[in-house]
Amino acid sequence: NNPPRLSLGVAQEMRSGQRNQLKLGPVESSDLGKQLTEMAAPAGAFEVADMTGAPGDKGTTRILGAWLRQPDHVWFFKMMGPADLVGQQKDAFVGFLRSVSLAVTPASANAAHAPLGAGGGPANPPMGAMPVVTEQGASLLWTAPPDWTAATGSATRRGSYKAGGAEIAITAFPGDVGGVLANVNRWRGQAGLDPVDDAGLAGVTTSIESQGLHITVADASGAQNAIVAAIVPWNGGTWFFKLMGPPDAVRSEKPAFLSFLQTVRTP
Repeated sequence: NNPPRLSLGVAQEMRSGQRNQLKLGPVESSDLGKQLTEMAAPAGAFEVADMTGAPGDKGTTRILGAWLRQPDHVWFFKMMGPADLVGQQKDAFVGFLRSVSLAVTPASANAAHAPLGAGGGPANPPMGAMPVVTEQGASLLWTAPPDWTAATGSATRRGSYKAGGAEIAITAFPGDVGGVLANVNRWRGQAGLDPVDDAGLAGVTTSIESQGLHITVADASGAQNAIVAAIVPWNGGTWFFKLMGPPDAVRSEKPAFLSFLQTVRTP
């Protein structure tokens, strides 16, 4: 069988992003295709990678990554965590990929669900109002600090801001998106930190109960990058509020970000 054809984004992730998280060496361009298998699914042909890092003091980390190439962009799906746990969940991950379907959200939906600020005006740019696909199709609301600047978003973001040298991103997806541990370890990998297990999760997260919502906050500060991220399960989906950037910028903005989380509320 011929190896799948790689898009630029897939090649970059395979060559550096994913392998760096596992502390593995780079792959030559000629060998990239050998690291992938192709899987047919209703949404299209996925390019799937299964990578396991070298054993370390805190065990072995494994990543399952899948890319779905579309004419104008590439969708990326990733499961990351302790190798044995990821192995146990591999069939479920593959089943999840086979459940993916593509849909177009009407432009009118953005205006219909636009979150409102304290004064009744938009609390975030129109692209930030796209509702997560749930049974009710509703969107959480929030009020951004006045010194945050609304930034250009994307199809996957419900809100996007700039604050000093840091960036705030708001996204939402159906289901639990892998759960707290998998997402915390994903952020730790992005910050260049080792993953934690269930026993270590409490040491790197805190909980906030606010306005009827349970918010789990994780702080991952590496030498070059830092992430403070919040997980908010609601209405059959999961919302992510993430502050990221250089460590100094994230550290400076963290108090405002934590206060911002307490403005998050249901419609």
